[in-house]
Amino acid sequence: MVFKYLLTNLFTFLLLIPSAFASSYTDTFYRQMTKDEITWAGNQSVIKQFNCTEYLISKELKTVNGFSVVSTEPTFSQRPLFANAKVSCSISNYNSERKELTLSVDESGLINDNEYRVSHTGFNVIGGIKKGWDSWDLTCEHFSPKKDSDKTIKRCFIERSTFFIQKTPKINEIPEGYIISINKNIFKPIEKLTIDNKVFSNQSEYPFIFGKDASDAIEAMKVASDVTYSYTNPMSGSQNSDKIEPTTLELLQPAIKLLDQAYQLYKN
Repeated sequence: MVFKYLLTNLFTFLLLIPSAFASSYTDTFYRQMTKDEITWAGNQSVIKQFNCTEYLISKELKTVNGFSVVSTEPTFSQRPLFANAKVSCSISNYNSERKELTLSVDESGLINDNEYRVSHTGFNVIGGIKKGWDSWDLTCEHFSPKKDSDKTIKRCFIERSTFFIQKTPKINEIPEGYIISINKNIFKPIEKLTIDNKVFSNQSEYPFIFGKDASDAIEAMKVASDVTYSYTNPMSGSQNSDKIEPTTLELLQPAIKLLDQAYQLYKN
């Protein structure tokens, strides 16, 4: 059972690694469904709701006769996120005694000729966009703005090293939109973001850049821009600075497109 659980979750983590490795993993542990199995899958409401374009099944499963699929809630209100995407639906054994199967779904496609992948099942959404070995990682999750609070919000963010661009609903005085931060939970306050000698300073009581300043900063980050940011370590008081490389900036606008679409369909 533990192996089967890991097998299912490993498939999801493969969203973030190069296609050649992901393809090799799929070929090793999964096979394409037969025509009869696809017909069976098309009659399963749990599977049907994901609009699958590819059907995979664990090689250890010899038959689906008499099996049912464990209920799985889609993470997005629309599947797929983008037209012409591939939606891969993968079936694995969950409980042999009860004849239950588990489903994992991921979407892959191109945004401005850059490959993206995103999960449609699981507790959190994981994915990303990449070109060669450079990438922005994407996550969507439930988040509690205050400690010991039962209230949660839905947010999505892209990240590269310590640099995060989040998209959140309205949180108190913070309007719905982008937040530029160091790490996702803002333990290290961002002091300033410099783009081609233009400084976007954090003038608020919050340890991040938000609102129109964040939107303007994202728009200003072009492929050939010189982008640096500085932040303070609250434990030591030391100041740190870092730079976003040109190859990473090349992917930023496609990554923002992925972030915008993911957030819009995740929050609803």
